[in-house]
Amino acid sequence: MTVAEESSAGNMRADLERTYLTPTEVAAHSSPHDDCWVSFLGRVYNMTPLIQDNPGELIQPIADAAGKDISHWFNAKTGDVKRHMNLDTGLEQYYTPMGRFLHIPTTSPSDDFATDFELPWWKDHESEEPQYWVGMLSQRTRKIRIVNMLTKDEHTLEVCSEDTVDQIQSKYFVYNQHAASYVWKRLPNQDEGKDMVVLDMAKNLVRILSQPHMDPCPHVPISARVCTSMTYDSACVRACVRACVRAC
Repeated sequence: MTVAEESSAGNMRADLERTYLTPTEVAAHSSPHDDCWVSFLGRVYNMTPLIQDNPGELIQPIADAAGKDISHWFNAKTGDVKRHMNLDTGLEQYYTPMGRFLHIPTTSPSDDFATDFELPWWKDHESEEPQYWVGMLSQRTRKIRIVNMLTKDEHTLEVCSEDTVDQIQSKYFVYNQHAASYVWKRLPNQDEGKDMVVLDMAKNLVRILSQPHMDPCPHVPISARVCTSMTYDSACVRACVRACVRAC
């Protein structure tokens, strides 16, 4: 691998480690053979290409888990599939009560076990160029209510506490394609005067909510206001978006 390729692979992995997904987003991909995502040990995998490339009985347990968390299949310390001692043979083997699945060897000598893979699918995140790993599973989600003060439109987004304000802004694009032109601000607290405070787009909700001026109680809404100037058909319109961050 060239230096450029190594750099590209490194950037790809860094991006994936900064991409967080909610359990709700994973659950939305629950079509066994057409759109199958699973989460395990804090990561999210898109299993669709693996399923489509490997039809047969060994893929069924994975397909049946579409949209679900399968962390219980794995040993959290090793990251490998759980093992147990087979009392009949006295040998250690993979523990697969859900049924043997792709890349799990047979329990007895066999010539039908394919070995034409570098890593088993559940270790795809260790490869230089992951094929199935699409991001990290959020450890905590929050609800963001965004109100456009010009149009009075309201939208509630479930976002990851690990999301930066910039990433939240990107998720808001579905509702407002001009979101990137906003200067995102929050309402001031009592000890911060009357001016709104510009949010650091690179900070995530965990850092913002851990600041001294923020109330740590997860049930108290934390208000913010986002303002910008936008031009529509040569008419400059002042628009404000008010957002409330609430614990889920």
